[in-house]
Amino acid sequence: MIEDSVAFLKAGGAQVFFDAEHYFDGYRADREFALETLRAAQRGGAECLILCDTNGGSMPLLVRDVVAEAVELMDAPIGRAPSTATGSAPGTPTCARSSPTSRSRPGCACCPRSGSMS
Repeated sequence: MIEDSVAFLKAGGAQVFFDAEHYFDGYRADREFALETLRAAQRGGAECLILCDTNGGSMPLLVRDVVAEAVELMDAPIGRAPSTATGSAPGTPTCARSSPTSRSRPGCACCPRSGSMS
């Protein structure tokens, strides 16, 4: 369904950023399924895959490792949208990779605006 939905929007000329809400919770529950959602969005043509810590409960080392794995496995740029619910992270989405040589930073091509990407 993800691949078809993204492809439908792309066919209509839309720019598609795939917001993987609750990604880190889903990853902890079923890593392979979580990665398959990203693969499906990528196959459908999403410009960016945004990993969301919707509940704000992910520890920094887990976030680092999960984002690094997504960067390694996916061709599309990877963004990260931290939760602001716990006050433990800024609410500005950042890109883990907008090109193979870039570093994480706010406001890149994947995440061109501040605030929620929803």
